[in-house]
Amino acid sequence: MALGFLGLAPTPGAPSVADNPRLPDTRLVGQPEVGLPADTAGAGSVYVQGANPWGAFADGYRALLGRYPWDADTAEWIMMCESSGYADSVSPDGQNAGLFQINLIHGYSTEYLLVPENNVAVAYGIYQDQGWGPWACAP
Repeated sequence: MALGFLGLAPTPGAPSVADNPRLPDTRLVGQPEVGLPADTAGAGSVYVQGANPWGAFADGYRALLGRYPWDADTAEWIMMCESSGYADSVSPDGQNAGLFQINLIHGYSTEYLLVPENNVAVAYGIYQDQGWGPWACAP
């Protein structure tokens, strides 16, 4: 059985990256397409170095992430890992919200954190104080 994102077995009937452009594409740059039916995989298709592995969906957040003096590529990786780019993401326990899944312990309301500009600003503040450590998805 092929493993999906984060090495987990896919849920039967769950959408794939091909079905939902909001999910991160975890194929590696320069690697052949694998795990796709033979009739859908491009013959010898590879990803181009420098291409955004998250696709056009994440491109909309690049300018927002670039407003702050941090490594925007790392910030984007963490954001997509934490929320798959869904600005309205809330954890099952209701304690983490938004693009960076900011914990409510920081004193912000869920509604405030669901605004992308607010969430990124708070994430940057956390990064300034603690680096990337607070995020489980940190490299």
